[in-house]
Amino acid sequence: MPVPGNGGAKRIRGRPPLGGRVIVVETGGMTVERVQRMAVAGRTLATGLLGGAAAGAASAVLVIVVAVLTGGEGAEGVGDWVERILLLIPASVQVGLIGALIGLAAGLVVAVPAAAVMALAAPLLAARPTRARAVCAAVVLAAAVALEAAVLAATGGGVTDSPWTDVMIVSPALAAAGVLGWRRGPALVDGPAGRGEGGRPVMGTGEGGHGAIEAGEGPGGPDPVTKAGYVLEFEDLFEGDRLNEGRWMPYYLPQWNGRAASAARYEVGGGRLDLLIEEDQPPWYPEREGGLRVSSLQTGVFAGPLGSTVGQHGRGSGMAVREEQRAVRLYTPQYGLIELRARAIDDPRSMVALWMIGYEDEPERSAEICVCEIFGRDVGPDTVRVGMGLHPFGDPAITDDFTVETLPIDAREFHVYAAEWTPERVSFLVDGRHVRTVRQSPRYPMQLMLNIYEFPEAPERDTPPAPEHPYPKRFTVDYVRGYRPTARAGSHVRSDLPAAGAEGAKAEEVVAEGAGDV
Repeated sequence: MPVPGNGGAKRIRGRPPLGGRVIVVETGGMTVERVQRMAVAGRTLATGLLGGAAAGAASAVLVIVVAVLTGGEGAEGVGDWVERILLLIPASVQVGLIGALIGLAAGLVVAVPAAAVMALAAPLLAARPTRARAVCAAVVLAAAVALEAAVLAATGGGVTDSPWTDVMIVSPALAAAGVLGWRRGPALVDGPAGRGEGGRPVMGTGEGGHGAIEAGEGPGGPDPVTKAGYVLEFEDLFEGDRLNEGRWMPYYLPQWNGRAASAARYEVGGGRLDLLIEEDQPPWYPEREGGLRVSSLQTGVFAGPLGSTVGQHGRGSGMAVREEQRAVRLYTPQYGLIELRARAIDDPRSMVALWMIGYEDEPERSAEICVCEIFGRDVGPDTVRVGMGLHPFGDPAITDDFTVETLPIDAREFHVYAAEWTPERVSFLVDGRHVRTVRQSPRYPMQLMLNIYEFPEAPERDTPPAPEHPYPKRFTVDYVRGYRPTARAGSHVRSDLPAAGAEGAKAEEVVAEGAGDV
């Protein structure tokens, strides 16, 4: 985010100056989308091979069972039945191995067209498990049926002399194809999303889940997609026609220039929040930031007395508190999952973001987790560059780790941006798909900052910028949610707050020394 008091010119590693270029992290010569499609195709092929081998072995063993138990003369007494059953053991092993080899080849034939279809459909199926299951099951089953039909046609209408035996042979394979496709669908389309900083591979779960489990995070941990292992503790759906001030303070770092100068312009209605930049809106802090305009909501504030240099997000700026603020902690989580569903704006002078900053009740508690940062200049019809990562500011335990990732989405439509924050790492997701992980973590409460900025001039870029949007410029938000791990007791939200959407207690009346933290 813009650092107060730097005039928009201070360069932080991994983040461009306000008037400079974005340096895009490359993906090893391939786009994220291409890497993802290749990964989907590879996983589908592997699944087809394994499934074919299993189905072939099952079919072969079933044929042997039927042949042994029904062939020859009728059994006379228990001894004959025992003898026949004992014959099944070596026969099943031998024939099962042969069936597995045949099934392996058949699985490859089935998996090749299935892999092509799943790779092409991957962007439409990611983070949509039911749709992925249905499409994958249908594709794999259709390919299996086509293979069986080709085999029957090549053998003159049947593999054996009995149509019932033929049905028994193909049934396990078809059933296995459908079940395997249904169960594996979400796993095939979720996983590696590309490469992170420096071209390093961004790995998925490998377990068929949400793609956000990293090394050291085994199965059974909290899932940021299904929300298993999480409890919803903060939610604003922006219902009604008023901002819930029990959830948000409608000011941007008010200690540095007062609440009147930092008040947000916004509209609430129809289940949406629109943060606005309006034509007559004055700059936030013209003496320090020039013509920078911002509309922002935040879930807490902490600052020193009048004239003090103590205050959130002001370290090293040389600014002093112009207006005293009473300590407010509406929502200050420590670990959990933060989600935003919103649509960005492609205005070349604008930037929208959701970020978290340390509450800074102690000077070192000042790092930033940037959930998403989207400059309008980087928004296209098919791709967008999304900034995400950590900045240390005054935290000596954090090193700067921020990248700009190119993603194959239209950010002018609604998408879900999330950060999963644990004591060891912060993982970043878009639409339920893992993008990158930073293996360090702030270990103190942080507050949310949701905002739209307008810069005095359009930043420099290689291609001609898109036309500017007419006023008001809008950052439209569908919802903001915060979850805590079920293993972590207590809540980070004030327990006396009304339900989201209702009129809340005025933020200026909330004095929460240590309240809401666990």
